[in-house]
Amino acid sequence: MREEKGLVGLRNLGATCYMNALLQCLYMNKSFREGVYQMTPSRDIERSEDACMQLVELYSRLQVSNQKYLDPSDFISSIKLNPHVQQDPQEFYSLFIALIERRHEGHANSRLKDLIKNEFGGKYRYVTTCQQCGNQTMSDTEFNDLSLSIKGNSTLSNLLKDFSAEESMTDGNQYNCESCQRLVDATRKIEITALPPVINFQLLRFYYDQTTGQKRKRRSRISFPQMLDMASYVNIQGKQPPSLMYELSGILIHKGTSAYGGHYVAHLKDDDGKWWVFDDESVKPLDTKLEDIDPEEDSKKKEQKKEKEEKGNIGSCNAYMLIYSLQGRNKEFDPTVPKEIQHAIQDTNDMLVASIKEYQTNLDIEKSENEAREILYNDLWKGIHPKPKEEFYWISREWLQEWIKGEKTVLDNHHLLCQHGFVDFHKISKMKRISSWAWQYFWENSPDQDENMEIEEDSKDVENMEDVAGLPLVGLEKEEEKKKPRKKGPILSSEDHTVFPCLECLKLEGQRLQDSRQDKNRRDKFLAEIKKNVTDGYYIAESFLKEFRKKDPNLEEVNPIDDLECPHGGVNPRIEFDIVTKDAWEYFSSIASEIPSKSFSTKNGTCKECTDELDREQAAWDQSQKERLSQRKKYLPMFEAKSKMPTKGVRYAIPKSWQNRWKQYVTKDSDSVHPGKIDQNDLICDHGRLRFDPTPLLNIDGDAQDPDVFLVDEKHWQMLIEDYDPETPVTCFTQDGNHIIEPEICTECSQAEFQKKRDAKIHFENGELIIVEAPSDAGSSSEWQTIGSSGSRRSNRIANKSGGKQHKIEGVNSHDTIQQLKLRIFEVTSIAPFLIALTKDGVAVDDDDKIISSYEIENHSHILLTKRPEDTEILDEAPVPRHTVETGFSGTGLTNFPPKRKVSQWTCDACTLENDPSLEYCGACEAKRPDG
Repeated sequence: MREEKGLVGLRNLGATCYMNALLQCLYMNKSFREGVYQMTPSRDIERSEDACMQLVELYSRLQVSNQKYLDPSDFISSIKLNPHVQQDPQEFYSLFIALIERRHEGHANSRLKDLIKNEFGGKYRYVTTCQQCGNQTMSDTEFNDLSLSIKGNSTLSNLLKDFSAEESMTDGNQYNCESCQRLVDATRKIEITALPPVINFQLLRFYYDQTTGQKRKRRSRISFPQMLDMASYVNIQGKQPPSLMYELSGILIHKGTSAYGGHYVAHLKDDDGKWWVFDDESVKPLDTKLEDIDPEEDSKKKEQKKEKEEKGNIGSCNAYMLIYSLQGRNKEFDPTVPKEIQHAIQDTNDMLVASIKEYQTNLDIEKSENEAREILYNDLWKGIHPKPKEEFYWISREWLQEWIKGEKTVLDNHHLLCQHGFVDFHKISKMKRISSWAWQYFWENSPDQDENMEIEEDSKDVENMEDVAGLPLVGLEKEEEKKKPRKKGPILSSEDHTVFPCLECLKLEGQRLQDSRQDKNRRDKFLAEIKKNVTDGYYIAESFLKEFRKKDPNLEEVNPIDDLECPHGGVNPRIEFDIVTKDAWEYFSSIASEIPSKSFSTKNGTCKECTDELDREQAAWDQSQKERLSQRKKYLPMFEAKSKMPTKGVRYAIPKSWQNRWKQYVTKDSDSVHPGKIDQNDLICDHGRLRFDPTPLLNIDGDAQDPDVFLVDEKHWQMLIEDYDPETPVTCFTQDGNHIIEPEICTECSQAEFQKKRDAKIHFENGELIIVEAPSDAGSSSEWQTIGSSGSRRSNRIANKSGGKQHKIEGVNSHDTIQQLKLRIFEVTSIAPFLIALTKDGVAVDDDDKIISSYEIENHSHILLTKRPEDTEILDEAPVPRHTVETGFSGTGLTNFPPKRKVSQWTCDACTLENDPSLEYCGACEAKRPDG
């Protein structure tokens, strides 16, 4: 509920903090609020869709409602605003007051007709002076706020001087003088000629960064006074106003470092000079000095900057809008809520007070009941434990817990009994022993039966059990009585024999424990026998024993002779098995889920046919391994990846595909087939010429490789002829500096193969790239620029030697854009994308819209990352994709009402943004204003 002399907040409906802050700024202007209260319904608009009438109701409730905060949903609906998209409060302010102004254009009530003009409307003029003839031209413009550009740490005074500073118009920006009839050098300045009672200074913190294609926020510290004399900044014609002394009445703060997010909070002053913080639902008096409204700023830097500011000034890196009002003006007004609305709000206030009183009454009753229950609990607890040799009773712990919670259910002890009607010793943990006095209280205060609950499942389960001991099944319902209401009892007293554990159940439990111990002993015995080296006994499947050895074996899925029998009816020597004694076999057969259909004695041994076949296979394998080893020793030194290719004499080309098959064949314990003879047709195209160009292999010192061709010298070629019978040789040799290759190279096919290989390298899915982060002192070192073009090993060596960090980016696709790659790099390096500069083979990878393959970046490539210098006055925490389309207030009720007083805006040649005439530089891209 609203505090006495407190102010009311507005609920944030998702991302409406910007709107809440602006509405509160306007609300605290009592003259504006008084004008709002004079608004009347429109005949052409439903009240629920009339933004002006919804504003009247919202401001009325803010003034007299007893609620702590209000829900602005009706107002938002009336202007068709999306509450989940954060917008620019400066744009909202301009569009909203334009809506109010257009709505009351031509209104009979002059107070409403000129409400915006009388509150916020001022004038300035452009004065252009020809440097040749001295001719001056003037152009007057009206404004509802003053937009001040920010270029770095500054003061409001300096920003105002920059606003009115004289500008030279020379070179390509000359002025077309009407008197001289030609382009001439000139000067231009802005003169403020009329000031409104309330000045809204819009600090243009957000701007468009052309290098990154993103909107960013300036974090420049702006210093501003609490009292501002505007006399030195204006050139008022005619009658001078009595005073141009303005006092600071509001500060709109944008918290956060990103231009695409953050949070808006308003600091506003009331008539008593007291400052309040309007933070959506929360409205509290400012509990710090006004100079400390920037909690995000580094305290050390803040103190250093404060020392340079004028005493009494306020400095902020987040101030977004400053509101100055004529000194003492706000006290002249006393807005009164319209009577018809006030009555409705009063009814709501009365209902709120009544509901709070009812809540408080219920709270007091509940507190009283809890206190009485606590006294009762304490008394009961003191006497709940029976004294030695005193009569005692068993009671259900579950029921006792329900009673402590305040639940009044039937005192049910049925589930504590065994099948013979005695206390079930298995359920001792579910019982509590209490005194006769406590039992008497519980018994008398428990209902006789519970109509809503049935007998518990464990009581139902025992109904079908046989009477093993021949004793009556005391206290248990028959089958047809299962669904009857639960009744109180039975009484389990120490004076009654049922309170003691059932002897028959104890006997059954003892027998169960004995059987369990015997079974465990037998299990341990046979587990020990398995470990012994038994030679005379029975074969048993190892899969069965493996499951049996587990702590909780599942023998449903296995059998002692699983897969043990071969096609000839004997024991298959290929299957893993073990040998156990006759006793062990009988035990395992008895515990199996299915009794084995037959047994296999060791006297018969394993199947002779299968054993002979296995021996023959082993002999063939051994011979194969011997041949593989011989070939491995003979050719592996030549085929190893690290070996040098021959650089002199005649060289012979063999297909790399055959070489790979050979390597698989000679691998130890490999079961790969023999590679067969060398088929040179893999190197020949359909035109009968060479498909590949081996020339690059002849120009190097033997350290290069080709994915399709391998060169060998004369000696090894002759060895290959003996073992693998290659067909027509492909020869390469150098004579008088010329490379001679036979058969000749097919230009068409070799180029196609080259392009195919290239495409295969630069088109990949789920690949990886190695990002080498250069240290800050790397500069433009030529060695660093070779990363990516000098091979993986040298790139690694340069990075490790110079202290560069390497980051592996996995899951990369060649069709990803460079912007997407930068975002992936941002995830592992925390370097913002707009600060990332990438280089591959000495070429800048700088077009964010291009895909990775367009830069011919191969899978597993090394890419150099250098960090761009960061502007200390600018900091973004979460950039958005470069070409995110900002729709602003398009489609809302605000865009249907353009400003009545048309302002001659100018269009930026660079980005086509429509700019306020007061700006000399584009608010988006900062391009200079064109002449005219």
